[in-house]
Amino acid sequence: MFKVVVDRNYKFVLLFSFIYCLLCYSLAVHWHDKGYFLVFDIFFDTDPNSNLASFAHGWGRHAISHSFLELFSIPIRIIEMIYSNLFMVADRLEFREIIALSISPIFSALTLIYFYRILILLNIKTLDANIFTLIFAVSFSNIIFAIVPETYAISCFLISIFLKMKS
Repeated sequence: MFKVVVDRNYKFVLLFSFIYCLLCYSLAVHWHDKGYFLVFDIFFDTDPNSNLASFAHGWGRHAISHSFLELFSIPIRIIEMIYSNLFMVADRLEFREIIALSISPIFSALTLIYFYRILILLNIKTLDANIFTLIFAVSFSNIIFAIVPETYAISCFLISIFLKMKS
């Protein structure tokens, strides 16, 4: 077997990413409850209502620029099916949307982890890597697109994975 060495700073980044995910998810649910995602063309020409419908239900966007977006509805529907068999769910569509709101925060948090790992692989000092990761986390676009149902967080995560694989 191989042993994974996790230093104290990496544990800090993992903890920070988890807290970041929870905060962004709670804000996303709050904004959803306030109705902020019901309108078209908010936040840089995004349509959170159609993106959320694609994430949660498998319909909504159907655009070439967001190919395979509906595939995210498969794990959401599986979670909804399991949960509804165990517990009473009053509104299954609403339940799927609440679960689907977690997609952007999860991918944003994972991006922070890979961003930090890339900085460490580039031989940047640990303290500087922590500071750069924190700055990246609190940047306007990262916060907004971690809350709004959008593909930015997914794309950012995939780019960080590809960069990590290249190094």
